[in-house]
Amino acid sequence: MAPMPVTGKSATAVTTFASATIESLGVEAVIVGRPAIDAVPEAMRRIGRQKAFMLTSQSLHHGTSVIADLEHALGPQCVGCYAAVPAHTPRDAVVEAAAAVRCSGADVVVTVGGG
Repeated sequence: MAPMPVTGKSATAVTTFASATIESLGVEAVIVGRPAIDAVPEAMRRIGRQKAFMLTSQSLHHGTSVIADLEHALGPQCVGCYAAVPAHTPRDAVVEAAAAVRCSGADVVVTVGGG
């Protein structure tokens, strides 16, 4: 499939069938199609961040090795993980996750998963 440019006021991207990086205002990047253990440390270096807090779902955290592998890859740069984001991301979960991020001292939030 040929790359499809996506543009707008707040976002620009070039998308291919296998992978994409989307950059927008307020969000450094959305990266798809690459293993998180490769993409996240690289993105953190690119934007000069040192302390990552991860947000993910219980099913991804407990049902796969993706989050454990990423925590291992980041080592001490992973300062926390909130793995209780339910479907449809209700407000209570957002408030609880935001409090955990603030307490962690993170300088970047990494979300893993999502539909």
